[in-house]
Amino acid sequence: MISNDMEIPTPSITYIKNPLCELFQLTSRKKILPLEAAIVGLSLLLFIILSLSYWGFFQDDAYVILRYAKNLLEGNGLTFNAKERVEGYTELLWTLLVTGGIAFHLPPVGLMKVVSMVFGMLTLVTLWLCARLQIRRPISNAVPSLFLAVSPSFVLWSQGGLGTMLFDFLIVAHFYQLLRYFDNPTRYHLWMTTTFMALAILSRPEAIIYLGVSMLVFLINVWRDRRWMDMILFSGISLMTLIALYGFRLTYYGDFYPNTYYAKVSPDPIQWVHGMKEFGRRFLNTDFNMILLVVPLLLLFRHTLSLGAIWLLISIVTYTIYYLRIGTDLLPMNRLYQPTYAFLYLVSVDVFGEMSVHLQQKISSQTRRIAVTIAIGLICLLYTADLISSTLTMAPYRGKIACSENSLGYIGRWLETHAHPEDKVSVTDVGATSYYAMNLYVIDLLGLTDRTIAHALYENGYNPWLNYLSQQELDHREREDAFNQSVKAYFIGQQPRYIVLQINVKPQNFELMQHYLSNPPVRLDNFLLSHVVQYVPRMLFADTKIISAYHIVLIRAFDPYYAYYLLLERDKEVN
Repeated sequence: MISNDMEIPTPSITYIKNPLCELFQLTSRKKILPLEAAIVGLSLLLFIILSLSYWGFFQDDAYVILRYAKNLLEGNGLTFNAKERVEGYTELLWTLLVTGGIAFHLPPVGLMKVVSMVFGMLTLVTLWLCARLQIRRPISNAVPSLFLAVSPSFVLWSQGGLGTMLFDFLIVAHFYQLLRYFDNPTRYHLWMTTTFMALAILSRPEAIIYLGVSMLVFLINVWRDRRWMDMILFSGISLMTLIALYGFRLTYYGDFYPNTYYAKVSPDPIQWVHGMKEFGRRFLNTDFNMILLVVPLLLLFRHTLSLGAIWLLISIVTYTIYYLRIGTDLLPMNRLYQPTYAFLYLVSVDVFGEMSVHLQQKISSQTRRIAVTIAIGLICLLYTADLISSTLTMAPYRGKIACSENSLGYIGRWLETHAHPEDKVSVTDVGATSYYAMNLYVIDLLGLTDRTIAHALYENGYNPWLNYLSQQELDHREREDAFNQSVKAYFIGQQPRYIVLQINVKPQNFELMQHYLSNPPVRLDNFLLSHVVQYVPRMLFADTKIISAYHIVLIRAFDPYYAYYLLLERDKEVN
């Protein structure tokens, strides 16, 4: 029999003394309050509504994954072009999941969207569970999930078709099980956190960052508790998964990194400058986001730091440094920075919640305490409304599937019908065109799925994405010329029968471009070439012998993005 007066012991949490300052300790966990559960339910409902409102968004890169999946199912291996081994993807686990779904004859685009939404909802619930362990304040526990559920990046990429939501869930789930292990170090929680980390390693390369942080925090923990076997088990299984992944990549593809790394990441230190500039333009464009990035540093002023707080602080800082190093991301809404948003919201609510409690304890008047609580609630509502407003303003993305189907998809289907199976096609946006022209050999002019072009970019220290994003403010012309010369012979040797080029038009010039294109015969003259997107290799145009060998056979508008796609056909050999 247990007496009602008997105190039931609660699990202990390991803290590391912080000499900088003394603030409040975390309060103990309590039962779920109805309002807390209601906020979590509201978060899920808002996420579903906002996500479905962007059902028409689907990133062109996701079609690349579908092409890999179809080739794998058709016995051509995990390849982009049949029998040519190039790792033009960075999401192995997501690609395999999609392949399994297609094998059961599920609609691929709908499958990728629905599964992404499911992982998004799982991420929200898991983040709430993390907050119950890390924040441990009723009501406040549910706020990070609310912020994440309505954030523009999280909503948009739940429909993008890429494995962003899967990776977010695996990392948040790993952190949750890690907190459970620190709270109650059982083998079950150890195995669970290890499993989620191993799956995250198979999902995206950025998992290495979180693996390093987790191993460091494990080391701090075992230094105090002497649980060396637990650390060896976690580190050993995670590292073996990493070694197996790199072993597969080296033996199957012949490269140490994914092909996309060589195409996008320049060894030039100037990419740091570009990364900081783009990060400021994309992320630090609002006061709220600036506060979000500074808040984690306030953890340093705590008298004690839990292992969870140490993990959050180090992971946010290191991931941000990595994000700056790669020069941010060409895709919209900070897609590559997406995994950090969940932890930024978690830390922000934790810190501000503690500060509010500290402030209320110093206020003797009950009326003033209520006023402080109301003020904090209004700030949360204001920030939530700001996030929802930002999410709803992404209207152009809602029709991207229709745009891709009517332009790149149309061109791909035209090529599948009219082109000879031995023909080759060069493209700039490689996704939808290559997916609908499965029987053709596709040359990716940006190098994402082409080893020769990707390695030429890396070896010459030239990054076309960087030049495009910075609008040529960074002078890389010499490296660009060296790159063009190195791939010119390769391109001529391939003798592609077709070329698909994109031209971007400023809104004020759109009517002029429409008038120009509606008056045949349309020629690929200087007027059109002046609008071709800047990251297309200029080796196509530097030598008139190359471009003069082609003529325009098809023009497709990419509304409402003020862009057109041109299909060029070669009518004579290029020498």
